[in-house]
Amino acid sequence: MQKKKIKQIEEKLAYSSPDNPWIKIYYDRVMFPNGSEGYYNRIIENSGIPGVIILPVNQHNEIGLIRTYRYAIDEWIWEIPRGFGSESLSPEESAMKELGEETGLKAVLKHLGRLWLNSGMGNSAGDFFMAKNVKPLNSQEKKKLNLEESEVISKIRFFKLKEIENMIKKGEIMDIFLITALNLAKINNEL
Repeated sequence: MQKKKIKQIEEKLAYSSPDNPWIKIYYDRVMFPNGSEGYYNRIIENSGIPGVIILPVNQHNEIGLIRTYRYAIDEWIWEIPRGFGSESLSPEESAMKELGEETGLKAVLKHLGRLWLNSGMGNSAGDFFMAKNVKPLNSQEKKKLNLEESEVISKIRFFKLKEIENMIKKGEIMDIFLITALNLAKINNEL
């Protein structure tokens, strides 16, 4: 039996900016199942288009990680390539584009699943992919992406699965996208 839902009374846009088209924040007036009224925060990223998260794996079954500075937490972290999806590209095309832009690599993609990324506050979903047998892009492929050698965001470093699991246990890896992608790959019998 389904329980009653929270009902929106009034949608209230709290933040939107032409300078930042990637996020809108709402502070909606709502009615809770018990009949009381209140407010609920809601975050819409990238107009609700699912993002892409890519787990790169080389021919030795090692997993590629990039070291990235994340301003929001003021930390350098190990993570996997990810980015916004696109209205004009399929999830697979978006994933291949992100992989190329962030690492200078290409691969054969396997879709691992689509998940909600933070259903408590937002409607963002992400398509998770495994990028198998990664290889460097050739010059023609770089040109198609408008990618110069200097534009590859991060050098990728490959690790054995056990190394990554130990880094997670020690708290050296705390990226939820990476941990989720590993679990999805295991569930799909890919690792």
